[in-house]
Amino acid sequence: MKYAIRRRILRANPLPKGKDSTAVTKTANAVDKRSLLNAEQAAAILDWIRRRPRGGERLHAFFATLYYCGLRPEEVVAMHVD
Repeated sequence: MKYAIRRRILRANPLPKGKDSTAVTKTANAVDKRSLLNAEQAAAILDWIRRRPRGGERLHAFFATLYYCGLRPEEVVAMHVD
């Protein structure tokens, strides 16, 4: 924002007043276990996906690979089965 003000792109900072934008935000490294799927929930969701009429089998394979193998989406898309 300061750069845009200096370059006269903005007249004033539109963000709310408060801490300076250069302040580092604190984040937690721990994952909240309440937000994760357990095995029963994952199986139910994957079963629901498989039963979808359009693309269910393909999407089931995609999401099952994400869940069980822990791959990133781009890694799953790049996989080829011979």
